[in-house]
Amino acid sequence: MALPEPVRRRLRTTNAMERLNREIRRRERIVGIFPNEEAALRLIR
Repeated sequence: MALPEPVRRRLRTTNAMERLNREIRRRERIVGIFPNEEAALRLIR
């Protein structure tokens, strides 16, 4: 909370995006390979 508001807001957004990317990578490792783009998108949704 010692940072200015615009900086805190950006960090919060970045953390959310990083969390989403980690979750996608975690699911991708479980599946391994996707037969097509639609299958990959279905996993993300």
